Amino acid sequence: MRRNLALFLISCLSVALWAQVVSNETALRQALAQNPVNPELRLLLGWELMQKGQYAAALQEYRYVAERDSLNIEAKKGLLWALVEMGEYSRCRREATLYLSLHPQQSAFYYYRAMAKLRQGKPLNARLDALSAQKYASDSLWEHLATSLLANIYQSLGDISRADKLPEQASSAAAGYSTSISAGMKSNSLKLLALGFESQIKRSKLGLGIEELLYENKHYRYAIQASAAQVWGGWELNSGVKYLDGKDASLYPLQAASLGMKHRFYLGKIIVQPLLGAHLAKGARQNSYQADLGMKISTDPLKLSYTGSYLYLDRDAISADAQGWVNALDISVPLCKGKELALYAGRGDMEFYQNAYGGIMDAYQPEPGFLGISFYTPLGSKTGLLGYLQCSWKDAGTYYFYVKGFYRV
Repeated sequence: MRRNLALFLISCLSVALWAQVVSNETALRQALAQNPVNPELRLLLGWELMQKGQYAAALQEYRYVAERDSLNIEAKKGLLWALVEMGEYSRCRREATLYLSLHPQQSAFYYYRAMAKLRQGKPLNARLDALSAQKYASDSLWEHLATSLLANIYQSLGDISRADKLPEQASSAAAGYSTSISAGMKSNSLKLLALGFESQIKRSKLGLGIEELLYENKHYRYAIQASAAQVWGGWELNSGVKYLDGKDASLYPLQAASLGMKHRFYLGKIIVQPLLGAHLAKGARQNSYQADLGMKISTDPLKLSYTGSYLYLDRDAISADAQGWVNALDISVPLCKGKELALYAGRGDMEFYQNAYGGIMDAYQPEPGFLGISFYTPLGSKTGLLGYLQCSWKDAGTYYFYVKGFYRV
């Protein structure tokens, strides 16, 4: 009974508020009929229309005032607000740039331009405008809006550390988890099945995965892996362990462990991240030691990552130790509506090489290099699909492909 009464009261309140908005709009239109050029009345009408979601109609009211009074800041703010809510991000950016040439210290113009850039998938460009909006904020309202937007930008960049440094009410780093299922094939005889789980709570991330490799549709090798990452300040530390066992007694069982760290620097519209890593693998007949040194550069159009790895193979056989180098390059480009295209290349002494994605080349005398391409597309707000195709550096007929599905909460 109490629940029904509460729902009834909420419904009555909603109807009352809606009636108030309608009555306000009616009163404003009646007043404008008597005084059609009154800027205050038109700005109030624009605000009422924005509250009702009638963004195009509100835009007309704001533009009417702005065209007749080029110094009316409130009209220009409303115009940019309407353009953002209409999804007219390019128009909003053009108008904001024009207004900023006349009012270079107006916080709201930076704010709306930053919001338009963020929604266009340009967080690094948006970051600079959000910082300017925060710097020039004339009151606590615009300071809060700019800070909240800046927190969202850092979260979209994966920079939870800087997002958490902002005021608590602005930062809302989400906790959540994701699961993934993969199926792949290498030639016609090798098939791969995998299941993964990842959980993130603010600055901490944990992952678990299992993998089954089939040869001619029969069990050949399985793998179990766990990973962890933690952010301290601007540093991200990550670690992982992996256990593989299978039918080839010359390879398995195989245990592997890795440690890595990276730090991000902002240089205007660019993120630079130096990468360091160390890996150990203990196999049935040899141990491998690997050191990584790399660099990741991120801009709004693309991300580029290079890693150089030194490997030392400590073999059981006398005077059989070996050493070598591997060079790996990744390039990813965002496409429309959350889609992403990425290219991969690697070349060198790949035996027992551990890559940046937690994989290990568990084979003697493997192919000396590879070329790969992947395509990711979201499927709704919580799911996505990734397809990956890889071929040998020397022989394009030696291929490997897999499809991975994601579900995120």
